[in-house]
Amino acid sequence: MRSESSSGHTLNADLPMSRLARLRWIGLNWRNNSAARKNVDQGLILTRFAAGGLDEFWTRIDPTVSPARRLCDLFWLSLPWTKVAAALGGTVRVLEIGCGSGRYGELLRDCLGGAFGGYRGLDVVRDEAWPALQRDPRFEFVCAGSDATAQYAGDANLIFTQSALEHFEGDMTFFRQLQTHIAGAGRPVLQLHLIPSAGCLRTFLWHGVRQYTPRTTSHITGLFGADCGKLLYALGGARCNRLHRRYVTWPWLFGRGDRRRQTTALYDAQLREAIRLDDAAPAAAEACFYALALLHGVPGEILPP
Repeated sequence: MRSESSSGHTLNADLPMSRLARLRWIGLNWRNNSAARKNVDQGLILTRFAAGGLDEFWTRIDPTVSPARRLCDLFWLSLPWTKVAAALGGTVRVLEIGCGSGRYGELLRDCLGGAFGGYRGLDVVRDEAWPALQRDPRFEFVCAGSDATAQYAGDANLIFTQSALEHFEGDMTFFRQLQTHIAGAGRPVLQLHLIPSAGCLRTFLWHGVRQYTPRTTSHITGLFGADCGKLLYALGGARCNRLHRRYVTWPWLFGRGDRRRQTTALYDAQLREAIRLDDAAPAAAEACFYALALLHGVPGEILPP
């Protein structure tokens, strides 16, 4: 199967790269991220996730994580899981592609409670945390890449990626598999994908294959018909991106260590304020990260507006 990429290239910064290749990677992604609001899927709703004020979840997250990771965890923890489970038939069977350690499987198990029907995680690299999690018979891990998604989708009705899609050289190939799976599922399915924004080109530097914009995300959403609910949440914005560069990117480039761990309390307070201010930005403004929700036979009102 020929691998298709929404970014028009498959140059992967996860692999060793020459200096020339690094420059080419930056140029290709800069071009890919341009014209971010052009040719956007008319069915795609752009909105902003209000992450401020979620104090009940704040202390459950490591205070030294990046702004993007903090925002993603707040998104997951604050979803109305009782409503989600009901919309999916009462039992949620989870498939995560690019699962890493499987920590989001644990998070979903805790969030869903009795509605948690099982979790299958796929990753190209076997993680040392898998055996411990598999003591719970509801957990299963498979050493496989995104090109094997169709083989392992089974009866999953919650399919997600967390900071993984940018590492798939063929992200469109991956979504074509999901398109076929969902068309034949005959039941409600919810997709959730947490993906880097164009701003991550300057914050994460050489990382994965690409970043995403509303335009490039529309390549994905265009695979799914008008009966699919499509929401793109902006998580954070310009202030979170600036904070990341100040505490992580620039100190790393100049060999000064990780400032998050040197001044954790100050970083935590400044991140709270950055999120609060970014919450007030319009949906079309710069994002720190995105959450893409695709709802197949699932009412859109179950998710935040």
